[in-house]
Amino acid sequence: MTIVEGIADWTLGFKVGMLPSSITGLAKLSVLDALGCAYAGYSQEAVLSTLEVVSDLGGTRECTLIGRPERTSVVNAALANGTLIRSLDLNDHMAIDPLDGMKLGGHPSDSVAAAIAVSERHDLQGVETLTALVMGYELFGRIQRLLRRERPWDHTTALGLVCSAVAGRLMGLDREALAHAIALGAAHCATPGIVRRGRLSAAKFLAGPLVAHHGILSAMLASRGVTGPLEVFEGERGLAAGVLPEEDLSQLTLPIGDPFMLEGVTIKAYPCMDTSQAAVAAVLEVRKSLVVPLERIDRLELLMMDHSTVRDQASDPERRHPRSRETADHSFYFLAAAAFLDGELTPSQFENNRWLDPRVCALMDKITIGVDKTWNERAVDGFPCSAQALAGGVVMARAQVAYAPGHPRNRMGPQAVIEKFAACTKDVLDDNQRARIVDTTLSLDRTVSVRELTQLLRSN
Repeated sequence: MTIVEGIADWTLGFKVGMLPSSITGLAKLSVLDALGCAYAGYSQEAVLSTLEVVSDLGGTRECTLIGRPERTSVVNAALANGTLIRSLDLNDHMAIDPLDGMKLGGHPSDSVAAAIAVSERHDLQGVETLTALVMGYELFGRIQRLLRRERPWDHTTALGLVCSAVAGRLMGLDREALAHAIALGAAHCATPGIVRRGRLSAAKFLAGPLVAHHGILSAMLASRGVTGPLEVFEGERGLAAGVLPEEDLSQLTLPIGDPFMLEGVTIKAYPCMDTSQAAVAAVLEVRKSLVVPLERIDRLELLMMDHSTVRDQASDPERRHPRSRETADHSFYFLAAAAFLDGELTPSQFENNRWLDPRVCALMDKITIGVDKTWNERAVDGFPCSAQALAGGVVMARAQVAYAPGHPRNRMGPQAVIEKFAACTKDVLDDNQRARIVDTTLSLDRTVSVRELTQLLRSN
């Protein structure tokens, strides 16, 4: 048996009705969160360009485009809706392996758009969609564990397998066809880490949707008898040699059990990279407790854990003074400055090229980032931060955050996720449509058809 055949068996081992209610509850919150991020994504100019391309492509009118009246093909819906979900870096994040607290990374909800589109096309029950998504999150986390941050591959590499497995399962493929679907997806999944390094571009948020688009296409091809390289992992020139060298790939198909990878997911509070979530929270706490005018502050200090990713991101010259939206939401300096000046960090802080604002630039120059090695012991499974504001060498206010709001160790409850959804959709949904989407999503495991949800996501 090849590795992809084992993954196919494992994928089909997720049975509808097998999930604990707590896990189903977390899955529904991640879906609601992803939908909120999609509506908020309309503020991104590059997203609108992607939607124009999808419109130009045309296709069978079978699936919903979130927030738009028209419909499109299943693969185009996954691309468009996935881009909306991902564009602001506000969708959920695979923070840790809940089994041992190992730091992971990446955005498992990049598979949500694909799962919803396939489920809508095939008129599936909500519980089937949720089961496939939990399986996808599980596989995503297991691959992330093997990819490791120090390797040159982006986390979207995992989605080639995840989305073909999710789509193939939802399409009802048998074990042989599903194995070929996963093999086809895996054969084109390796994404270089440059999409998230240096001078960042729209590829940062398009990488996941493009791989997800291909994952569904792989499953559709396999459903018609098209084959993939079943030895895509263990073959002489396969993924095991080039992407996952010297890794124990049997970890991908270990028995399904407790805990689930979904329990290691962060639902983000702020539209920025995972490593900065606690830093933003700490700066906001400093801002709230400050009793002197902002103009008096001549230094803002951040102390973070001693971690290679933090060091690389803090020392990246492109992020010291960002020149694009994509780089700004990955810049400790901009994020801290904007949060400190405004007392909040929402998508509105990125409007009008805010990273070029002279007042923001002046404050970025006053920010220093250092290391507090005690954080490595106190919050080893987070990206903690201490922050303090100084005037004339005197500390005016300080705060520390071990686990950001939404981290698995500081989980965001249902009401907080609903409030985040409301904030993301305040400019695009009326109260009635918003309430109906929330109620339908949070009862998705009891719906007869996913179409009950998708029809609510269209605009009139």
